[in-house]
Amino acid sequence: MNDIIKFLIISLPEEIVLCFFAWSLLSNRHSISYIRIIVAGIMAAMTFDLISFLFGNNATLIAIMQLISLISILYFLYNIRILESMVVSLITLVIASAIIGTIVSTGLIITGYTYVQYDRSNFIKLIFLIPELAVLGTIALILFKTNIIRLNFKSEVLGKKFTTKMRFITLQLTFTFIILLTYFSIFFIYLTHRSRGYDKLLIILSISVSLIFALITIRSTLKLINDIKMHEAYKKELLTAEVIQNLEYLNILLEQKEYAELECVLKKLQQNVGDKSSFLKAHQSKYIKYAN
Repeated sequence: MNDIIKFLIISLPEEIVLCFFAWSLLSNRHSISYIRIIVAGIMAAMTFDLISFLFGNNATLIAIMQLISLISILYFLYNIRILESMVVSLITLVIASAIIGTIVSTGLIITGYTYVQYDRSNFIKLIFLIPELAVLGTIALILFKTNIIRLNFKSEVLGKKFTTKMRFITLQLTFTFIILLTYFSIFFIYLTHRSRGYDKLLIILSISVSLIFALITIRSTLKLINDIKMHEAYKKELLTAEVIQNLEYLNILLEQKEYAELECVLKKLQQNVGDKSSFLKAHQSKYIKYAN
């Protein structure tokens, strides 16, 4: 009974908010799928409880397994690329870890509870869960309403250069996530054993540095995302201009009845463009008919 209550009032709301946060990074407010978010949240909550049951009190290992499961869930349910799923999952969990870790550690210091008491009490977890969800939900809602970030590149073809950068950012985010988990785990251990204030201060400073590093990493990720979007938009503009220029030249050849040159140009365009431009292919048959 205690496990069911924990699942319903703690795991499920937390995972649904995390899945909504991930969706707010991927799409805009006009294309939200509440069913996908809820299903993803339920699956994530069930997976999280299963992982917690299998790995016991190893918080770091549980968090890493949660990351892997979230990547898989978003990949299949949100219909995105695996690289996008990794980046979105990492950004979501890095931000969530920073917020949750800060709220829990601050709350434990203020209330005087130990991490063991927090871990074993659903009531204490619920007290801390309310501000956690409030902060995460507010950030997700702002991202969702403003659409200032959109990390979905399903319709775009990423070049090798940007794919390599995305992989590097993914590695950076992974290390940031692990570092945050490590520091917060150490800090919770110190709180449990009631260590000296000087030691706690060192841990707090270390966590602060890690949070700053996490913010810098996320900022770098978002800058790269923006660069990719600008680059793809520029390529589309160039392709459109090139298509228009080629069609104008073909019309000139057609008006001048230069059919041999027209057919030669069409063949070259076909070799250069191949099957990528349905627009050119659609017009090609018309020009060939005149040429023959």
